[in-house]
Amino acid sequence: MVSSEESLERPRTSGSKPGHLAPETETFVERSLSADGPAAAPFCVICMQPVDTSEADMMRCSDDETSIRVTNLSKNTCENDLYDLVCQFGVLTHISLALDDKAGSHTQIGIVEFDQREDAEEAIKWLTGHSYDNLLLKVEWETREQEEASVPVIKEAYDPTPMCETCMQVVELSVHVTNLPENTCERDLYNLFFHFGVINNFYLILDEKTGSLCGIVEFDQREDAEMAISWINGHVYGEHTLQVKWATAADLSAQRRLN
Repeated sequence: MVSSEESLERPRTSGSKPGHLAPETETFVERSLSADGPAAAPFCVICMQPVDTSEADMMRCSDDETSIRVTNLSKNTCENDLYDLVCQFGVLTHISLALDDKAGSHTQIGIVEFDQREDAEEAIKWLTGHSYDNLLLKVEWETREQEEASVPVIKEAYDPTPMCETCMQVVELSVHVTNLPENTCERDLYNLFFHFGVINNFYLILDEKTGSLCGIVEFDQREDAEMAISWINGHVYGEHTLQVKWATAADLSAQRRLN
């Protein structure tokens, strides 16, 4: 897995404390491709309601307005590295990683599809020229002409965990807080974040892998969540240094909510 030596800072929205790149996320739900392609899950992993994936697949095949191409990725980059690099900009609907034949297979190409075009625009703006694993990235819109001209050999690809539209919006507005003190209650969690904007939902969860206490906070506005990440990530709370990142479907589905 790649270890980026240089942090990427997102723009400040107010105040004097600089923004932070969210800490490296847990291993994302990996789905390897079989010869017949990945199996489609019929239910949203968060609310367990049926999800019609056929419409999303049709949109993916016909619409390239939300897809970006990341070139000059090192050969050491894996799909989770690529996810960690771009997930801070918005909800992702597809990621693939391929060898760059034009570069003699010394570097890789990443194709990332966002749910919203404005999130893709932000990724292009802030990642272009960013130093990652000692290489300068080039990020641009993925066009049909580029795809047909290059046709790279796919090394790795996966689709994010199936979600319904409602839960996808919840994930996009939610932050994940780790390293909370064991005596933290939900009121404490609320008091940590209510200064940044209207909160739709908040609750404590137990990380099933580590047994540690975590929190999920859903804001009403994404910019408020972004501000919370900027200010609370790295904040010392009860002698614990908090880690705050954008929540993923895995955060909301694979952990147990406390009663």
